[in-house]
Amino acid sequence: MSRDQGYIFAHVTQSVEPVDSGVRVVYRIAAGPRLRLETIKFLGNTAISDAALKKEMIAVTESGLFSRGRYLPTLLDSDLAHV
Repeated sequence: MSRDQGYIFAHVTQSVEPVDSGVRVVYRIAAGPRLRLETIKFLGNTAISDAALKKEMIAVTESGLFSRGRYLPTLLDSDLAHV
C-alpha cells in the first residue's frame, strides 16, 4: 500500500523490541482510506472545452482508463502542468 495506489493518508509507526540476538524493528502500517476521483470540474475556462481538457489529463475519474479513479497527487501535479 502506498501513495501511488491512492492511500495518501497512510500512517506508519515503528517500535524497537529487544530480543536475544539483538533487536527487532516492527513497522505498523495503517492504510487509511483509499481516495478516488468522482468528478473533475473546470472553472473559468472559456477557450477550451471541458472534454478537450479531460482528454489531456492522466488523472481520470473512476470510469476512465489510466488511474482507475485513484487520487494521486503526482498525477494531479503532472496534469496541472500539462493543461
